[in-house]
Amino acid sequence: MQDKLAKLFKEINIEDNLLSYFNNGSINKVIIYDNHKLLDFIINTEEVLPIEVYNNVLYKLIAYFNTIDSVKLIIKPKNINNDLIPTYYLDIMKNICLDRSKYNIFLDREISVDSNIITIKTFNKVECTNMISLKDELIGKMHNYGFDVDLNIDLVLEGDTDLKNKIETEKEVIVTSPKVTIKKETDTEKKTPYRAKKTSEITPIKDVIYEVENICIKGCIFGIEYFESKSGYKIITLKVTDYTDSMYVKMFTKDDDEYSLIKKLLKEGSWYTFYGKATQDKFANNEIVFNTRYKDVELTDSPPKEEIVDNEEVKRVELHAHTMMSQMDGITKVDLGKHTCELVTNAIKMGYRGVAITDHNGCQAFPIAYGLITEHNKGI
Repeated sequence: MQDKLAKLFKEINIEDNLLSYFNNGSINKVIIYDNHKLLDFIINTEEVLPIEVYNNVLYKLIAYFNTIDSVKLIIKPKNINNDLIPTYYLDIMKNICLDRSKYNIFLDREISVDSNIITIKTFNKVECTNMISLKDELIGKMHNYGFDVDLNIDLVLEGDTDLKNKIETEKEVIVTSPKVTIKKETDTEKKTPYRAKKTSEITPIKDVIYEVENICIKGCIFGIEYFESKSGYKIITLKVTDYTDSMYVKMFTKDDDEYSLIKKLLKEGSWYTFYGKATQDKFANNEIVFNTRYKDVELTDSPPKEEIVDNEEVKRVELHAHTMMSQMDGITKVDLGKHTCELVTNAIKMGYRGVAITDHNGCQAFPIAYGLITEHNKGI
């Protein structure tokens, strides 16, 4: 099972006996719509899930993300068994009939399945019209289960060809399916914004892919922006990386003294642990950002750097490489003040005979590179 999926299931407390259904499973995508109103989880699996397993996971997602108006679970199975379609269709119809009794007549109505086409027979104009209005909803729910199907509504009329043709023409009208509202938890069941005890487990930034509370991340600040709004709020936006991924971290305060303390605490290039929650930020194109407070930020030691070693007997010579002086596409560091060039230094350290600097629209890195190479060649 993919690490991100395992992390999600641990967070929403999926029972251990259900995990076997997600062997080789992974999160395909998480989609957030309309400022917290809709949330889609798209999950890859080997097989179509049993109905009870699907419903269990969906209910856990709804319970955990209780501030979201509608949570949807979409399964993308690698192998699809169309023989299961009637079972899933009947489960959908039973749920629909709970609050729309006019569809009870279809609970005992047999359906036929040919490839991925579901055919339902109707025996009068009312039945046909009702099923037309339900078509998009049925197809959508079957799609969520993992079935790529279409619905054929067959009107069975004896001796009334004109009426049948008229109804067939009406089928061409596109009907918008009614909005399905998922029942949310009561206020007494909702989680508090923060748990009483802080978690000490560090979550890699690459795993922060959805809204979640009470987590810790650890990372290095590589950018800081300060902004004071007209309402009096001081907003601090940090660019933080742990080298698995990067994300924005935001802090808010109205207190001038706390604002001064924050400025003294935060330094680019230093490592910190941040405790707080990941939320969708409408001011950052609905991107997931991390929100924290001054008292939940601690300066920490940077992790030991992983030493890169090239043990090949015959070393390569890279003929296409950029420094940060290259326009728009270089990240290897050059420090004019310290007279350092990371690209050249690392090439020398790993025993390369040479390296080509092919920076775009600039040659500012050349003097430093030339100086380092000349100094190194004196000892050869």
